[in-house]
Order: sequence, then C-alpha cells, then structure tokens
Amino acid sequence: MNGVEMVRIPPRPEHRRKNRGFTLVELLTVIVIIGILIALISAATITARARAREAAIYTQIKQLETALMEYKNQFGEFPPDFSGPNRNLDIERHIRRRWPRFRVDPSVINSPTPLYDTLKLRLASEYNIDLDALDARSALVFWLGGLPDIKPGDPFLQPGSVYKPVGFHADEANPVQRGEPRTGSLFEFDPTKIAWTGSPISVMTYVPDTRIVSDSNQPPSVVYFRSERAPDGTRTYATKVNLIPLGCVPYRVSTSENWRNPDSFQLIHPGLDGDYGDPRQPDPTTWPISDNGVNFTKGDYDNITNFATRLENEIK
Repeated sequence: MNGVEMVRIPPRPEHRRKNRGFTLVELLTVIVIIGILIALISAATITARARAREAAIYTQIKQLETALMEYKNQFGEFPPDFSGPNRNLDIERHIRRRWPRFRVDPSVINSPTPLYDTLKLRLASEYNIDLDALDARSALVFWLGGLPDIKPGDPFLQPGSVYKPVGFHADEANPVQRGEPRTGSLFEFDPTKIAWTGSPISVMTYVPDTRIVSDSNQPPSVVYFRSERAPDGTRTYATKVNLIPLGCVPYRVSTSENWRNPDSFQLIHPGLDGDYGDPRQPDPTTWPISDNGVNFTKGDYDNITNFATRLENEIK
C-alpha cells in the first residue's frame, strides 16, 4: 500500500462509573431528618388548629358581648347573672323593669319577692325549669335566648332532646307562657351547643366548642358575671362566689377592689383544657389578677374572656 503501514489503534477501554448506594449511616440520617421535619410540621399544625379553635371561641364570646349590649339598650340594664347573695331580689327588680305589666300569681301575692316567685311557678309548670337552681352558667341562654320551643300541649323536654330557644311570649303580663307571638332571641344560639340537665331543668348552658372534655364533668361553657353596686357606691364582683366549686371566679386588675370591666360584665370560658381554675376560698383577695398572673393556677392561663383572647397573653 505504497509503503505506508497501517497502524491499528486499539479501542480505549470504556470507563463505566460505578453507582454507589447510600450507606446505612447516611440512610438513617435522612430518616431522622425527615422525622424531625414531620414532627415540626405536625406540631405547627396542632398549634395552628388550637389557635383557630380559640379564635372561634373568642369570636362567639364577643358576639355574646354584643348581644348583652343590645339587651341593655332595649331594657335599660344588663340581665341578672343568677348569682350573689341578692340573687332573687336582683331578678325581682329586673322582672319589674323588663316586664312592667307582669301579673303576679295570687298564691304568692304576700311573698317578699312576688314577681320572682310567680316566674318560678310558671317556669316550673310550663317548661319544667327550676329557677332556684339556675346559676351564672345558665343566665346567657335564659335571658338572651329565651325559653325552649315547646308548643302548647307538647310534653316537657326529655333527656336527649334539643333545647332550641325561641325567646319569650310577647304578652308582658305572662311572658313565659307557651305559644305565639314570641319576642324572639337576642342571640341565635346553636341548639346543638346548648347543654341542659336535670328534671326539672337546673342547667342550660352554652358550649362554644363541644369537642372540649372537662375533668370536672361540667360542660365547658361561657360563664356570665355581672358587676354589682357595693354599699359605698362602687361596682364589685366580690359577691360572685356560687361558682367557686368550678374554680370560675371574676378577675381583678390589682390586689385591691379593682375589677376587670367594673361597670359591665365578664364572660369567661375555660379554654381548650376545660379547666377554669382551682376552687378557691370565697375571699376575693385570693382571686386571680389578670394582668400579672398573681393567684393564677394552671387552669387560668388559657382561659378565654371578653377582655382577652387568652389570659396568659395579658400578663405583663
């Protein structure tokens, strides 16, 4: 071939890259990191859901507050809270103010509290409600919602029945009779969130979050405390001792007789733990102070009120 020698060049060996898998240590590290991320995401999700539930409860409390303000606009004062040493007299005076034409039953005409006793008799006969037993847990449903939807001739509410408030009768002489026309409710209570017990009925209370379980077996409801006028002319909550067994008491802002919302009312919910606080002696000087946490127990910190979304957030 014209003296030219052909040189055969051998093919270059193909270098194949060997795939290296994860070592056991690397794999375990990845698993741990993923687990940490999942835990962080889960914790954040749980916290976000809890805050959303608390916000929903607070919103309902503020709606109740608005309804109470409207109640005062219509009837000249906030409704009684069914508590304190002058409980029956407070209700007597309020009946006279709200229903000036309220007709007294002849059987109690000579009673010191004829209006109260008449209301008590009629509630028992028409609705099987024990007025003497109602306390600050039941006041909101009673005054803002009214009486249950029981038509003339219908039986009393039975265990498991829904308490659907439909206001009071429009007849001021007998506003607790059954039938029409009704004045309507000032707050649209969800009947599925009203817990009532007893025969006769001794509690009908509003439970904003029905998923909360309370250790005390009491419905985790909104409690209503109205301030009262003290002998010296100031406003006080110091007489509100009838819910001490629940651990629910009004809040102060100092060690002296200075109260939250001194001229109106306090609405208190136990928060997601269902615990209002530990029972205390009926001495207002030992009651909790909301702005610094003095006398707080573990149950107080997450309580939701009409003046704080969560009490621990107010502590300075």
